[in-house]
Amino acid sequence: MSLEPEEKVAGRLFRDRSQADLDDFRATTVPDFDVPFFIAIYRHLCPARDFASMALELREVYVTSPRIVVLSTERGIDRAEFYDEWAWSDEFDTWIVPAGRFGFVYRTGRCAACNQRGTSIAGHFVDAWNRPPLVPGHR
Repeated sequence: MSLEPEEKVAGRLFRDRSQADLDDFRATTVPDFDVPFFIAIYRHLCPARDFASMALELREVYVTSPRIVVLSTERGIDRAEFYDEWAWSDEFDTWIVPAGRFGFVYRTGRCAACNQRGTSIAGHFVDAWNRPPLVPGHR
């Protein structure tokens, strides 16, 4: 299934906003390790266990998109905005991308022994209709 041009614009807006949120999270809770978004177990040399190689279990954080409005004119797509920031205007045609249409996935976890944290540098943008969360009750 391919995305409509309006969905592509909305997806890029959501991806960029989600990556900025992840960057802010990493800045406030500085991780000890940079981990890929696609693995569930990361091995590290744990100082609490005499630097033995220990597994750090990473949980998936799956963020779903809010409702996004794409505004277009006869020239083409003009801009996209999150629904709560949007004000009605007669000069634009509107396309509403429903909430939950896209997902943004990254991983984070903490070692139980030494309390060190690992977080993904970058998240992964997914089509939520084709790739739902691995575990129910996602964020």
